[in-house]
Amino acid sequence: MRSKWLRALGWVLAGTIAIGALLSMWDVQYDEGLRAHPIATEGTVTDVYINGFGGDPTVDYRYRVGDQTFTGSGNAQLNQGGALAQKNGDNVHIKYAAAKPWVSCTCNPAVESGLWGLVLVLPLAFLIFATVWDRRHPQVPPVALSQ
Repeated sequence: MRSKWLRALGWVLAGTIAIGALLSMWDVQYDEGLRAHPIATEGTVTDVYINGFGGDPTVDYRYRVGDQTFTGSGNAQLNQGGALAQKNGDNVHIKYAAAKPWVSCTCNPAVESGLWGLVLVLPLAFLIFATVWDRRHPQVPPVALSQ
């Protein structure tokens, strides 16, 4: 009975961690084009807010590349004081992908890595493997030897 509760708790925890990990891997800061050829520029802050209930401080910004204007959002980690130190109209340091100028972040993509997401998916992978293994290799109860 205890084993079933532990396994259920493990599934819930691993599933929750895996969902967060997958969402983080889809984040724009892990875009290969951005990591391979980032172009530094400045954008203009258009809004500063807390992203969701208990969420992260975030800035919305717009920036120009040639004749086109793009928008983005991020935590302004490249600026002194982060997002909450910014005001509408301030400049925010950003990086955008040379091949895809619509992909940008307020991060340093050279040091950001999507590997954390992969590491966080490992508990779910372990539980799936353990469950499949247990079903294919059931434990045989010990046989009492009679004297």
